[in-house]
Amino acid sequence: MITEDQLEQLCLDWFQSIGYDTVCGYDIAPDGDASERTHYGQIVLFDRLLTQLQKINPHIPVSVLETVSQQIATPETPILIKSNKAFHNFCWKG
Repeated sequence: MITEDQLEQLCLDWFQSIGYDTVCGYDIAPDGDASERTHYGQIVLFDRLLTQLQKINPHIPVSVLETVSQQIATPETPILIKSNKAFHNFCWKG
């Protein structure tokens, strides 16, 4: 049997092995040392999302990318499968 903590550590190790940086959730919490969230319910790290969108779309105005970031970060519904479908459709419209 594997514990939740063991699974989390295995996943973090795997992400790191393929080049991802990992950060402790407590550090980026609203009251953390390197806060990146405005509240605990925030799922998407808006500033990181916007930075990456700018990196892969340098020809698109920042104001447009901010709008896109807001749309991505604000799901239309709390129903996960519907949100995932909407996100998928949003990504493949153009």
